[in-house]
Amino acid sequence: RRFFKRRTHRMSLEPVNQLVAEDGAYRSLGEDPQFDLRSSLGRLPTGWVEITYEVGHASQPLDASLYVDSGTGYSERERFNLPFTFGGPVRWILRLPGRVRSLRLAPLPSAGHFAMRNLRIREIQSIGNTAGG
Repeated sequence: RRFFKRRTHRMSLEPVNQLVAEDGAYRSLGEDPQFDLRSSLGRLPTGWVEITYEVGHASQPLDASLYVDSGTGYSERERFNLPFTFGGPVRWILRLPGRVRSLRLAPLPSAGHFAMRNLRIREIQSIGNTAGG
C-alpha cells in the first residue's frame, strides 16, 4: 500500500498584463492577459499536483493555460492547458517540473470579464510503500 504526503498551496493571483481587478472579479483588456501566481507557503509547488479553483461571472468560457519557468523563462514547452470551463469548480491533475522558479496563469486568450477564486495547488507526492500493498 502506498501513502501520500500532501501540501496545499493557497495561490494569490497578481495581475501583470492586460488585467484589471473590478468588484471581486477581473477584466481582460486584450489577447494576452496574465497573472503571476504566489504561494501561501513561500515556495512554489513541484511534481504531481492537483489544481482546483472556481470560476464565476464569466462573459465567455475560460480557456486557461499555466506557464512554468523552471529556470530558462516562460515558454510554450512548459505550458499546461487547464480545463475549458463555462463556470463552476475546476479540478485538474498534472505533473510540474522538479524545479519551479515561477508560475504564470493566462486565463483566456481575449478580452472579457470573469471571476476566479480559491485557487489551490496541492502537491501529491508518494512517500513510500507499506507492507501488504
